[in-house]
Amino acid sequence: MKRYGKKTISAILGLSTLVIDAMPAANADVAIPNSSSSRQILNEQEWVGNIKEVKSVSTIGKSFLNTFPYKTEYRKDLRLKSGTSKVVQEGVNAVVSSKVENEKVYEQYLKIPVNINIVDSNTFPIYKKSSYTYSHNGISLRQKATELTISTKTLLPNADNVVDEIKGQEQSKLEPMWDVDTKKEALKVKKTGGGQFVGYIDILLDTRTDDSEAKRTNYNKEMQPQIIAYNPGVNIQNPKEVTRTITFIDDAGNRIGYPIIQKVNFGKGMEIDSTGKSRPFDNTNNEEQFSEFVLPSGYSFADEFNRKKFNIARSKKVNRNSKNEELIINVVKNKIKNTDDSSYEYKKAEKNYKDNRSKDFMISRKVSNNLVRSQNRIRATSADNEKAYKNEMKAKNHLLPQTNEKSACKEIIIAEQTIGAILMFSGIKIVKND
Repeated sequence: MKRYGKKTISAILGLSTLVIDAMPAANADVAIPNSSSSRQILNEQEWVGNIKEVKSVSTIGKSFLNTFPYKTEYRKDLRLKSGTSKVVQEGVNAVVSSKVENEKVYEQYLKIPVNINIVDSNTFPIYKKSSYTYSHNGISLRQKATELTISTKTLLPNADNVVDEIKGQEQSKLEPMWDVDTKKEALKVKKTGGGQFVGYIDILLDTRTDDSEAKRTNYNKEMQPQIIAYNPGVNIQNPKEVTRTITFIDDAGNRIGYPIIQKVNFGKGMEIDSTGKSRPFDNTNNEEQFSEFVLPSGYSFADEFNRKKFNIARSKKVNRNSKNEELIINVVKNKIKNTDDSSYEYKKAEKNYKDNRSKDFMISRKVSNNLVRSQNRIRATSADNEKAYKNEMKAKNHLLPQTNEKSACKEIIIAEQTIGAILMFSGIKIVKND
């Protein structure tokens, strides 16, 4: 024999009248009876006195539902206005659900009658008749009252105030419970101002479920995350703007580059951080500071006065009542190194000398390597070839420049030189044919 809690017994006994058409959303597992037929009595007999033992079967339907909330994803999108966000995909919860139909529940229970009198007064519950103890088939109980009087302004008392000390075959205590039809009848009589009727307290002895012919239908839905695009920053609605314009002027009175325009906004709005989370923003009564700025490249302050003005401007704070400001800073172009300076020329010459020495060393080493290779080739030449080479060079040295032929004798050369000297002394110019 099984034991069941009050909630389980109440749900089972109430299936004959409870009908639920829609399946509500939930965030946890839920078992909901959604259809039933009237209970069919399989066996009913007198237990003892007016107590009845009943066996019945009910055909029920249940719906199981589990919902998982969707998650939110943040994605940075610099195309949006700074400090704004928008939903680019709606989130959808994940749903795991099923519907069970044609499930049968077999029950065995006792029905204990109680005469109920409802009166239109502020009376407390009144229990009448002496108590009786019943025992049959290994089950015992005590009925403390057979008649009950209550007010139209109160509810039925707990069933264990009427029936208690219930024990089964295993000496386990069973729990009494008002029959569902009895509760409905009590509400009906209260609305009419009072009356009498016979109600019942039920004691569930055993129950079993048969789902061999049950039909199950699943209704599942996949989760879809919510996607929010955002651009970090501050977005102020109808801001109060304070502006500062910075201009750099050289010693000739010319403007250097474009003016720097800086802005600070005051008001209420929203601020979005780097992760996409937003929070309210309000700097209406705050002091703010302009962003930093630097000198143009290649320029310095014209004097100490402009240097101080620059430093003060960089740390200056403003509020929503501050006026727009124009700031002019005088600068001068940085001096370029004089190339005519003797030390500069000396260092330049020294560098060139070192560079040339390095180059000469590389060339010298290359020539030396080539010379070694040539000497090696000469040494490898045979003595006969070297002798032939020398004879050839000797023969070339005895060719006449006019005819490219060998001279007849050494005396001819001496005579030619003598004649030439006499003619030059006489003032006659000699022209040679090469």
